Amino acid sequence: MKYLRLLKPILITLAITLKCTLLSAQSKDSIIGIWRVEEVAMTSKITPNEQQPFNRIKKAFRKSTFTFKANHQAVVTSDEPELRIDNGYWEYTADKKLITITEWKDRMVKQKGVLMAIFVKDESDGKTYFYLDETPIKLSVKR
Repeated sequence: MKYLRLLKPILITLAITLKCTLLSAQSKDSIIGIWRVEEVAMTSKITPNEQQPFNRIKKAFRKSTFTFKANHQAVVTSDEPELRIDNGYWEYTADKKLITITEWKDRMVKQKGVLMAIFVKDESDGKTYFYLDETPIKLSVKR
């Protein structure tokens, strides 16, 4: 009986830990859908010289959507033509939580150019964020 009382808190802790791990883990299937940008932020401080380009980027992403279809087609909408991707191919690397988008026509090519690379992160505030690789841009997104 004494051991059962000790075992109960351990099992509860293990169950909670397992549940949290499973809920925070991203899978390929959890990426599929339409993601709308809710907020655009910088991950580092910007200088006054960088403020104007950031405002342009912020405006371009403010109304953006990222669509990841089950057939791996990716579409990124934006008011800025350079940021739009009309016919992309997405792949997800779960261990890195990384989405890479390439041209659809290049999907079978081994050495293909990446149009966009996005790190996916669920944070303690319950929101999902897309961090654009090699930039200080952080997008709060919602499916």
